[in-house]
Amino acid sequence: MKITRRQLRKIIKEAVEASDQDKEAAFAIIYTSDYIQGYMERAYNAFFQYREFFKTTQEQRKQVSEYQARFLRFIDGLEKLTNTIMDPIFTLDVEYDGLDTPERDSIEREGSDTAKLDFGDSVYKGIEEMDKLVNQQTPVGMSVSNALAHFGGEISSTPVAQKLQVIVDMMNDDEILEVMDELEDFIR
Repeated sequence: MKITRRQLRKIIKEAVEASDQDKEAAFAIIYTSDYIQGYMERAYNAFFQYREFFKTTQEQRKQVSEYQARFLRFIDGLEKLTNTIMDPIFTLDVEYDGLDTPERDSIEREGSDTAKLDFGDSVYKGIEEMDKLVNQQTPVGMSVSNALAHFGGEISSTPVAQKLQVIVDMMNDDEILEVMDELEDFIR
């Protein structure tokens, strides 16, 4: 039996394109990455506004400076989590065709927009949502942990879980919580 060029191209295309389950897994990771980045952007902007608002007296500037150091520890944790999630995305972009679609653009926007809305509801809601996205489920379907496990040995979910745990643990740190409470009051 002879295979035509057209049939061969179709076979190759099907082999190279990401399966629906591969796309779901990749899009779950992408959604979460954009959610975290959107939350981080909104948190950073809120703190900048807070800093600008409370700069009248020396006492206020001193307090804001102290809060800023604490807040930057929190932002640093978010950046590390984002970078850890971005690494698999870059790997998947290289290995799978069919991930750069209008659907992906929509998922990226939805993740970022949802984070910004959640932050507007409460500065703590985003942290809870990140934990849910990584460990339970995303709006796309599977959780980030399940998505990373889907790709098997190619990508490990352990670093993502570790970086997320650092942020969750910060919610037990009174110094971080004091800053987050100040931001919560400020955005109200």
